[in-house]
Amino acid sequence: MSTLSNALAAILVSSLAACSGTVSAVPRDGDAGTTGDGGIIVTPLPERVECLSPYSQMPALYAALTLAPGVDRITFYAVEQGRSADGGGAALLKRQVLGAPCGDANCVAAIDDVASTLSPDPSASWREGQNSMLLANQAFAVVTKAGVHSLVRTLAELLPLIAPISSLKEAQAWATINNQGATCESGANASESNADYFELRAVFTTCEQKAGGAMDVTTETIIRVYRDGRIEPQASRELSRTPAQGCAVAGRNPAALESQPSGNGSLPAYLASMAHLEGAAVLAFAELACELERFGAPVSLLERARKAQADEVRHAAIMGAHAERRGARPVAARALPHAYGSLLDLALHNAEEGCVRETYGALVALHQAACAGDDGLRADLASIADDEVSHAEWSKDLDTWLGTQLDEAGRAQVRAAKVRALATLEAQIAEEPSPELTRLAGLPTAAAAAQLLRGLRPVVLA
Repeated sequence: MSTLSNALAAILVSSLAACSGTVSAVPRDGDAGTTGDGGIIVTPLPERVECLSPYSQMPALYAALTLAPGVDRITFYAVEQGRSADGGGAALLKRQVLGAPCGDANCVAAIDDVASTLSPDPSASWREGQNSMLLANQAFAVVTKAGVHSLVRTLAELLPLIAPISSLKEAQAWATINNQGATCESGANASESNADYFELRAVFTTCEQKAGGAMDVTTETIIRVYRDGRIEPQASRELSRTPAQGCAVAGRNPAALESQPSGNGSLPAYLASMAHLEGAAVLAFAELACELERFGAPVSLLERARKAQADEVRHAAIMGAHAERRGARPVAARALPHAYGSLLDLALHNAEEGCVRETYGALVALHQAACAGDDGLRADLASIADDEVSHAEWSKDLDTWLGTQLDEAGRAQVRAAKVRALATLEAQIAEEPSPELTRLAGLPTAAAAAQLLRGLRPVVLA
């Protein structure tokens, strides 16, 4: 074990007495007692469609599309990292066949042959999942017209091959595939507006942490999907603000995170928040890998950043699946592109997001892996915790390298940033989590969290 791993393990031991020895049974899907909506506020509208999530139902989303005249079939594929036979690299997974299936094996083989000609890392295919920066589940298709098969690499190429958008279900599917607007991730309803477009409407709650405390902010978003495939998000409006039991604190965020996780103290909402934060970490490591390459960082740091990015993709999928099994829809992680003006700017960001937030998040994940009362969740958290500890080690190693590139004044600013981040975190963890989250998700109580942070402080500032 590394020095940091040993330190985190020692801090954890001091707080494990807070684990409850009695665990209540966890409701399974379909059992009485499941929340069903994960705390999402939804206003009924005259016409609705079944909610389909990009986390787990991409085949159903593609199936909602219809073929344009003259198109025999469209075969959708995904390029998924880490899915090849040896556990590494990429694999092509067939998602859905839209239209008439092939009549013989030769047709199937011909389509698969065309699919196999796609580059393993195509630069111009669309991406499935939370955000266009998400590198897993890169998608493309093979279209068949008059017996001829050809690649479709972009959504712009796909649009003319599907009939004009003609139903609410198709409108919502097209918006979700495009990673835009009021999708099922925010509990979307849909209502047809007029002959030119469909309107998708969602009312959802996100958790906002500010100096005065945590607030659940309820917002309405509307997106128009025109029959020709154009998508136009309309202006969002805030509906209400209510005090919350604190927002989820975990992991590393990118420099300009736009989205906020949902939260209302329930287990489903918490799991959706965690899926969002894991998705935010995907964006953060993608951002860091690009910036470190631009600044000429050691190759080992770049390789570990990309490995961490792949880890976070898996974490987001795991937590998203746990949330969906309990009826919650994670909010998509969105971030604006960001370039650091200097290595000092990057070091200050790493001090807060890596050395403090990410390292504390690893410590909490270790606590949850030991204390969570939900057996399935605890097992997944154990795997996630191991990865998060390695990410915290990477943050510390990055901090060490950056320190060699800065002068004494710069290093002093970085240390001051860590002190400020620790103080901010101390305020954030003062809110007591709900008994449900302490018991089933293994979250530390406010007292245990304070103890964890006290142990972490000298490690971060060493």
